[in-house]
Amino acid sequence: MTGLRRLTLAFVALAPFSTGALGLAQETPAGEFAERLEVTAVTVPVRVRLPAGSAPLTAAEIEVVEGGRSCPILALEPAGERGAKPGAAAAAEAAPVSAASSRPWRILIYIDLQLAGVSSVREAAWRLGGQAEGLAELGEVEVVVADDRIERLLPPSRDPEQIRRALRREAADNFGQRRLVRLRQEFFAQSNQAIGLARRRGGSGVAGSETALVRAFATQEATLLEGRRRLAERYFAERSVPDWPQAAFLVTGGYDLAPAEFYLPMVEGGGARAESPDTARLANDLAALAQGEATAGFARQLAALGWTLFPVLPYDQDAATTSDASFDGSQRWRAMAGGTAGGSLPLTLVPHAQEPWRQIGAATGGELVADVRKLDEAIEGLGERLLLTYQVNRPRDGSLLPLEVRSRRPGVEIDAPGWVAAGSPESLAAARARALLDGDEAAGDLPLTVRVEAAPADAGGQSAGRVEATVEFAPLGAAKAALVSTTIRFTIAVPRADGSVMVIHERATGADLSARLGWIFEARLVAPAGTPRIAVVAEELATGAWGGAVARWPS
Repeated sequence: MTGLRRLTLAFVALAPFSTGALGLAQETPAGEFAERLEVTAVTVPVRVRLPAGSAPLTAAEIEVVEGGRSCPILALEPAGERGAKPGAAAAAEAAPVSAASSRPWRILIYIDLQLAGVSSVREAAWRLGGQAEGLAELGEVEVVVADDRIERLLPPSRDPEQIRRALRREAADNFGQRRLVRLRQEFFAQSNQAIGLARRRGGSGVAGSETALVRAFATQEATLLEGRRRLAERYFAERSVPDWPQAAFLVTGGYDLAPAEFYLPMVEGGGARAESPDTARLANDLAALAQGEATAGFARQLAALGWTLFPVLPYDQDAATTSDASFDGSQRWRAMAGGTAGGSLPLTLVPHAQEPWRQIGAATGGELVADVRKLDEAIEGLGERLLLTYQVNRPRDGSLLPLEVRSRRPGVEIDAPGWVAAGSPESLAAARARALLDGDEAAGDLPLTVRVEAAPADAGGQSAGRVEATVEFAPLGAAKAALVSTTIRFTIAVPRADGSVMVIHERATGADLSARLGWIFEARLVAPAGTPRIAVVAEELATGAWGGAVARWPS
């Protein structure tokens, strides 16, 4: 094809658990080109917490810092239709942009059946159903339950009766599994069996077998949590609409950011001292399974996708911190075996259940709902939020940028998302590629063709292929002439045998599309045995236009 530019990846390893090295060879466009910066308006929902009796906050009293740069405010106005109260818009000193006050909220009720318990699902669904009128007044409501897959119980609706029925009759009948709690219960059961066996054999401890047991269960726990995050992130990405007020009530269960705090005291000598080499190694292994970084990344992606999150942890999620943590090693076992509270189990199986969800709520500008009886307050607070529109001068390159929204007036607090995306974030591209693998027919705006030819197998005998993806830019029309220095992002998704998907992103930066018909992406890939197909998504990030296609992997 005449006028195509070529982007070549010499080798990409896609074997399980290895992303390999990405060597990007770019061609420099002929002639001179200058960086193209866009003047863009970004809109985010915020909640202003005023002391009692205070006057409304004005736009001039708010400071916005995105990516370390101060940004001018264009508008501060009510969010959604219900928020349009008399005098509220008068707080903004600048004229509203894009009539944001006419945008109703998009509300997602997402119930994680694997982390939430039976009573959690029923209690939260019943109480949310009782707020059907208030939710419908705010905007469209969608209800889904998430097990191995996501099932939509109610497509977006503003009918209070439909919302109530979906929650109280359909969602409430689903079985919450509390899989993480059950996993830890099984750990205790197997540990108790190991201790009994050791005592019958005349031993005083079982540290060696206990370390193996801890590793096995802690790894299962980390795998479970990663799977729940990936499933949720994909769905939130697919449902995201940029610059639109979006809120989600996520009914779920708690987990510990640091599993070592729970598991290490279960091993003799594994407390704070970690005296033996075996327990010291176990401590290092458990530290590698810590959930802090993954939780923060999940929060960043949800915030960048524009979601305000309200995690809902009903009363039976073992949120209280137990005093059992003060015991160490065999003392803890004796305390649990002979204590009057909890029998052979500790008083709680998840000592710090609320902490990860508290962080996720705060990072997205939302808040944790630890008491389902206060769901009405969270919904009422959603109706009181404002849409803050500010101006930026930066390229749309898909990067995530930290966001700070501060009040210049003392005593006033502002809840706002902690991250925004400069254009389409990688999580959205990954969601599109995974959807294509699952048979979604949506292929975007840009024509994309993908060919895969068989290539010599690698040294390990794994299947190899040469991938060529060609994206055409004709649908950009007149906008293409201004794209003299933009970014093109290619995303490749390859399914694994265990059901997971390997996703790799690569970019061509400084691309001059003004006189180009398209772009060619090339890569030599090594895929897991039995790979049936791959998906490729190509995006022009300045406009947000994208195209996607699926190709068979050579057998």
